[in-house]
Amino acid sequence: MKIGAIVREEGFKEFNSLIHILHAGLFNESRLRLFVDRGSQLVRADCVCCYHFGQALGAPVLVFKSDCAAGEWKMLVSHLNGVRRMPGQDLGGSRIFTGKELAGLDFGEWGGFFMDIYNSFWDHRAPGHYLFSAIQQGNGCGMVIFRRDAKNCSEFGAEEKEIVTELCPHLDNYLKLRLLTALWHQQGGASSFLQAWGVSKREAEVAVLTMKGRSISEICQRLEISQETVRDHLKNIYRKLEIHSKAELVSWYIRLWERSMKEALGKSLEWD
Repeated sequence: MKIGAIVREEGFKEFNSLIHILHAGLFNESRLRLFVDRGSQLVRADCVCCYHFGQALGAPVLVFKSDCAAGEWKMLVSHLNGVRRMPGQDLGGSRIFTGKELAGLDFGEWGGFFMDIYNSFWDHRAPGHYLFSAIQQGNGCGMVIFRRDAKNCSEFGAEEKEIVTELCPHLDNYLKLRLLTALWHQQGGASSFLQAWGVSKREAEVAVLTMKGRSISEICQRLEISQETVRDHLKNIYRKLEIHSKAELVSWYIRLWERSMKEALGKSLEWD
């Protein structure tokens, strides 16, 4: 991979670590949050959000978002929830641009789509403080938006665009795998496979939450059961799967996921 100037040398390890965290975010929500935090720091952005569009998803899906002010993305979300059809024209891969550059770029059918997204933001006084990354996936699209505080920060420049350009192939891969994983879970995913091994429905719920990185206390709140009950369920899961720890449970899940993804990719799934 060609590493850009800002990622090269001292930033190389940091960038590789960031990519590792992104892929770990498929299985662990806390790792995805860490990716968002570190990615924002690398691009020097105050806020970031990522939306995934596509026919297989139905309505646009929020993939991740940083801790922005409550109303920061309200108009954007309102607009995106109304999107039902993507432009049919080939975007030509990934496109990175600032709000300031948008009006002067020729995106064909996508131009109006991007302009509508930009116009959904309430503050147009500092267009150079918005950085957009659009990643086309068949008839679908992943959209990552970074924002800086106009009062205290300079506009996004070539260095930040270079970092995002390097991130795009990894985000593209992540979004594809995330869509496959979501569809897999809709079809039963790990839960149905666990039950085929004799794990009860409730134990499967505990196992799936554990594999997603949830703590015992978080599982208790989610399922409204006691910590003792969660631990009993985990003991039963370990016994039935012939494993001994959460780490082994996660490894088991990843192996199952990898096998399922290979089967799905082997069917030449289109990203619609």
